[in-house]
Amino acid sequence: MEGPGEPEEEKCCICFNRITGPCSECEDIIPAVTREECPVSRGVCNHRFHFHCISRWLEEQNICPLDRRSWTFEDV
Repeated sequence: MEGPGEPEEEKCCICFNRITGPCSECEDIIPAVTREECPVSRGVCNHRFHFHCISRWLEEQNICPLDRRSWTFEDV
């Protein structure tokens, strides 16, 4: 938890876990997940989500969960 005056850590708005940590799916099945096993993806809209989270989201709808614009992965 952040203290007074400290910036809030970015979270994946799909699973609500820290973006720098594993998604809830990985957290449940792998005790010590690496960034390679649970990567972060960014859309051209500049919003970031865990790859597993946004992939599941996109199975249902091809829009960004935050701004509702058409989703396109940003090339890294």
